[in-house]
Amino acid sequence: MSDLEIFIEQGKSFIKEIPRVGFPDEDWEPAPPSTPQEISISGGGFVINLSEPYLASAGEFIVNESGRIEGLRIGLRIYNEILS
Repeated sequence: MSDLEIFIEQGKSFIKEIPRVGFPDEDWEPAPPSTPQEISISGGGFVINLSEPYLASAGEFIVNESGRIEGLRIGLRIYNEILS
């Protein structure tokens, strides 16, 4: 299980994955956070990765009926905890 952190640095948007538990065994120490990846966020709630090794991978914010962001789907994974 991992959390995502989305942040802005020098006017650019970035995302990084922060593992909370070990893998494949949850008793192991979590891996270190991933290298921040530059992203682009569209007005429609889509996220496009602009950095290698995940260049052009896409995601989509999950928004509830009131417009609040509930999570982020990237590929088949859904992140319900987004840190900013």
